[in-house]
Amino acid sequence: MYKLAIIGSGGAGLAAALEAAGSTDDIILVTKTRIGSSNTALAQGGISVSFGIGDSEEAHYRDTLKCGHFRNVPRLARTMVKEGRSVLRWLESLGVLFDRDARGRYLLKHSLGATYPRLISCKDRTGAAMVKVLAEKVKALRIKILEDYPVCDIEKKKRCFVIRCVGKGPSAIEARNILLAAGGRCFAVALQKKVPTSNSREATGEVSGIARRLGARFVDYNSFQYHPLGWADPQPLRGRPIPESILSFGAEISGKDGVIRIDSMKQRGALSSLLLKEDRQGRSFTLKNGARAFQLNLKPALERYGEKVIANTFPGFLALCSAQGISIKDEPLFIFPTLHYQNGGIAIDERGRTKVPGIFAAGEITGGIHGTGRLMGNSLLDIICFGRRAGSSAVAGKRVYA
Repeated sequence: MYKLAIIGSGGAGLAAALEAAGSTDDIILVTKTRIGSSNTALAQGGISVSFGIGDSEEAHYRDTLKCGHFRNVPRLARTMVKEGRSVLRWLESLGVLFDRDARGRYLLKHSLGATYPRLISCKDRTGAAMVKVLAEKVKALRIKILEDYPVCDIEKKKRCFVIRCVGKGPSAIEARNILLAAGGRCFAVALQKKVPTSNSREATGEVSGIARRLGARFVDYNSFQYHPLGWADPQPLRGRPIPESILSFGAEISGKDGVIRIDSMKQRGALSSLLLKEDRQGRSFTLKNGARAFQLNLKPALERYGEKVIANTFPGFLALCSAQGISIKDEPLFIFPTLHYQNGGIAIDERGRTKVPGIFAAGEITGGIHGTGRLMGNSLLDIICFGRRAGSSAVAGKRVYA
């Protein structure tokens, strides 16, 4: 029997494993596909930390509550914001290299919903850079890792939990405590709603269903967020997000009636809602494949900052354009809001404990931190902050819920 079983190997699960391994190596990590394959690896924009001139933890906290429509659990939101700098230093101590200028200062990007620029990035591949480092560190630990090992059920026994799995290894794993870090379910919801999604195919939510059967409490379970800049065309990119921070460089969105003014858009959800409203009122374009779309024009950004700055800031995005034969200088892109994030989920406390003794949770599978609308950059902060906290708590010995 293991002291701790971690289910999921995105940013939250990997951070939890590293933190828990500081106390014990009696840990098993179970993941549906390959280690690190997750929505974390797809995250582009950056991690939100209040470092800029005039910025503060209090401003970040207020922005977080506003974007969450004040449905956040205040103590969770404040805990996340307060640990921003320590999370950043921890990631850097592991080897994550964030963008800095020639004087060594963080390069801060602006995002919708943020009062100040506070996105700290690794170009436009921040999540992938974080997962690469975290996965390498976890693989070096003396813990058991089971890949390609979907969990189909969890049974609660008197002294332990029994995890039922489908894979080439044991079909049942016993563990004293369990940490759920299996991510959200936007891919499954998108299939049901027949809408595009930015999520990986692993985001199907079976573990959330298992947690519900075990008695876990949920908050805002059916609250989801759309990313305003999902690719509408070409088909191979449909649903994938274009970095939202490109709007702060001057990129413009247009519909049939011309440029859509977004100066007053203070939140990602507000912009997505505006575009969906414009579509319902017939002001979107209809493409040859029948998809509805808006145009994203990057010429203003190129004219303002130059090709070199845009290429250096968004290399992953430009590589996708190049692979599809798209020239951002000569033609607009076609975009449409894409289902992006599960706002709600399992209720936790500041230590990642759930209502069920012995079960902890962290990452997108949880709820309460972001309310019903997430501030861009807070997801990467959330998964590391609460992944570490849950990992530490899960090996502390007590099986209680506060």
